[in-house]
This record gives sequence, structure tokens and C-alpha cells, in this order.
Amino acid sequence: MGFLSCVMTPREATIGLPVFCSITMSASPRSSNSIKVVVNGACSPLGKAAISAITKARGMEIAGVVDTSCVGVDAAEVAGLEEPLELPISKDLIMVLGSLSQGLSSGVMVDFSGGSDVYENVKQATAFGFRSIVPMENLDIDKVAALSTFCSKASMGCLIAPTLSIASVLLQQAAASAAFYYKSAEIVESHQNANEFPSGEAALLAKSISGLGQLFNTKDSSEGSPARGAIVGDGVRIHSLSLPGILSKTSIHFSGPGEILSLEHNMSDVNAWMPGLLIAIRRVVKLQSLVYGLEKVL
Repeated sequence: MGFLSCVMTPREATIGLPVFCSITMSASPRSSNSIKVVVNGACSPLGKAAISAITKARGMEIAGVVDTSCVGVDAAEVAGLEEPLELPISKDLIMVLGSLSQGLSSGVMVDFSGGSDVYENVKQATAFGFRSIVPMENLDIDKVAALSTFCSKASMGCLIAPTLSIASVLLQQAAASAAFYYKSAEIVESHQNANEFPSGEAALLAKSISGLGQLFNTKDSSEGSPARGAIVGDGVRIHSLSLPGILSKTSIHFSGPGEILSLEHNMSDVNAWMPGLLIAIRRVVKLQSLVYGLEKVL
């Protein structure tokens, strides 16, 4: 509920100065203490899921929604929520950040836009006092380094996360533990509508078991055969399938004398990223610099 108050002193009335009015909003405990979240890329599948998850989560709230499509549509309608949020989609990220920055105690910008503007988006968010979360695979290493320098100078947190899936992070950690004991390792992945081979997730898994002093598949004599899959990191083979019916399936297979160890992660819905996103939002507000990888804040 809002209250309108106008103040005019006798001097102002005499010389004809304009009357200045202010609106005081009665804030609920949720709005005064919660983390204000701006979702950029709100109309993407991940953006829609994020709006729903953040709205239902304790200690945070959707404060702004940005996208180049669905402009003017209420965020609740975009996310399929029953109750309106009275937050129309805006196409101007800077305007949204600027309007929320006054008196901001804790704000986070989640960038699902996935475009080339991610560097500028994070810089703008930082300038307006927002921490940033960028769930993006294969972000250019030079941009990561530049953003790291910028965030450190501003003492503002930023999380670059190739994946927000907790299960995917756990798979990487389990694979890294197993990698010390096996000399053969191969990854098989399946994604619907895949356009990158191997995917960023599979490449990240291969890299998570590389640099540990172990070289894999050294006795493989088929190095020049494309049918044997891509070689990533320390000799890890990746076989990529593009099949409809499943959003994401990634497995890694280690082989030793007389045994095979298989670790698998299946993801059938973008909501699998939401628990990781909520953890990231709560953690990033405490950071003073850039962190790469969800595992760093779990």
C-alpha cells in the first residue's frame, strides 16, 4: 500500500515554487529483507523456470525481468504462475538496474541471455550495485579474466557457472576421484537439438579429470579415426549423440583390468538447474570477486 505526501513551505507558496510530493510504500518483511533478483533473458526456458523458482523461494524475490521478446507481458504470465507479479518484461536492462539501485542492500542479476553482451551486462550490473550470476558454457577465457579484474576492483561478487546442475557438479567430483585409479576413460553424451560437439558440459567433465597426472587411453591405436570420438584434455574420449526425447544425458566410463566403473547423470527438465541457482543467489551476495564454477560456492 502507498501513501502520498506533499510538502509546501510558506516561502514556496509565496514565490510559486513547485510542490514536491513523495510516495512512501509500506513494505512487507519479505520485500525489505529479501535479495532482489533481476532476471535477464526472462523469456528463455531457463528464465521462465528461474522466475517461478525465485518467486517461491524464501529470502529472495523477483525485482526486475528483462528480455527482447515478450516485452510488456507480466512475468507471472511468462512463467506460468497463477498470481500476477505486476512486473512487465522490459527490454532495457540498464533502465531496470538503475530504477532498483537506489537504497539497494542486496541485489543479484542472473543473465540467461547467453549472448555476446554478457561482459557489458555484468559491468552494468556491478556499476549499479548488483552481484551477477552468468550460467554460460564456454565463455571466452579473456572475457572471464577481464571480468575478474573488473569485479575485484569493484569488490563485487560474480559467479560464472558453466552449469548450475548440482548433480553435474557431483559427477565431476566423483569422476575426479576415480580418475587416479584408471588408465582408460570415455564419455558418452546425448542431447536433443544439440548444436555443439562435444557439448560444454562433456568437455568440462573431461577437463575435470585432466591435469591430475594421469594420461588416458594411451594404448588406443585409433587416434586418427573420427568414429572414436573427440579427444579432450589428457586423452579423454567424448562420443556425442544428438537424439530427441531427453534433454541431457552424460555418462563417463572408466576401465581397468576386469572391471568398468560407469557414472551417469540424466537431466530431463530445466528445473534441474533451479536448486543450484537458488544456492548461487544466496552465496554470490557474500562474494567480493569473481568465482568460476558452481562447485566453488556449494
